[in-house]
Amino acid sequence: MLAVALPATLAHGQAVDRIKTTTGVVSGEISATTPEKVVVKQGAAGQVEVDAATISSISFAGEPGELAQARSSLAGKRFADAQQALAKVDRAAVTRKAIQQELDYYQALSAAQLALAGEGALDQAGKQLFRFLTEHGESYHYYQACEVLGDLLTNRGDHDKAETFYRKMAAAPWPETKARSNLLSARALQAQGKSAAALQQLNDLPQATADSAEAREQQAQVTILKAVCLADTGQADAGIDLLSELIAQTGPEAAQLQALAHNALGTCYRKAGKTKDALLAFLHVDVLYNTLPEPHAEALSHLVPLWQAIGKTDRARQAHQLLKERYPNSRWAR
Repeated sequence: MLAVALPATLAHGQAVDRIKTTTGVVSGEISATTPEKVVVKQGAAGQVEVDAATISSISFAGEPGELAQARSSLAGKRFADAQQALAKVDRAAVTRKAIQQELDYYQALSAAQLALAGEGALDQAGKQLFRFLTEHGESYHYYQACEVLGDLLTNRGDHDKAETFYRKMAAAPWPETKARSNLLSARALQAQGKSAAALQQLNDLPQATADSAEAREQQAQVTILKAVCLADTGQADAGIDLLSELIAQTGPEAAQLQALAHNALGTCYRKAGKTKDALLAFLHVDVLYNTLPEPHAEALSHLVPLWQAIGKTDRARQAHQLLKERYPNSRWAR
């Protein structure tokens, strides 16, 4: 993909763009971007290319103060605060394309994250993010935007469309992003009822060699999805064995992974016809991980029929009421 020039009108004479990366800060004038890199002019020193995967944030010369506020709010997962800050920006006064792109992305991202948390409209957020990808395909945010749009489509139940955007991430040059693309597209296949294809795709993935926390978490998510696919294809006991080992190896502080693994374990038990074991697995999430909206909503949705199956209609009604009240916009409440 060709880099697109982003002419900068630097304010205050020597003002510069500052790119914060995982290893330090790069300063200069951003002259072009692609999904893979950001090109920075550094005067007589020439120019440098910054790998997009290493970028934590960019502060632009002459950017409105509200953009900096929104950036800080997004980093702290205060998405409503980010939206409020961005709404105050005088867009007519912003003439530099790089800053316009950043504003468009942060507006789309904050709307998407609020929608994923059940505090906004999935359709509207999806349209906003799709428009960003269409108009700013050269952005260094491109691959992240594809993932978030895939997440929005997943929450809407449009798993085939979600798969399309997850697979776009495979074009990235970084092994970690390619592996993430494979995991997410396999998850979309499983949601479409194509568990055998998803399992084959997961089995074809090369074993991760990186020993970072992120790599270990992603490998755990691969194991969780494999277990569900095994259960879908008549191998529930094998899935239960995989998950039991993973849960034993995962510390209680890894709340998100524990919640996902117990939900998957409940699914495997249910597929194996072990109703009470399934109920206990989902109840584990309801009791211990009820501050995590997505896995908690999933657990509640499964608890409703499981309570009914053992004649606990009052508990089924309570679970259903809690699901509708706390997560009215969740896909699990539909």
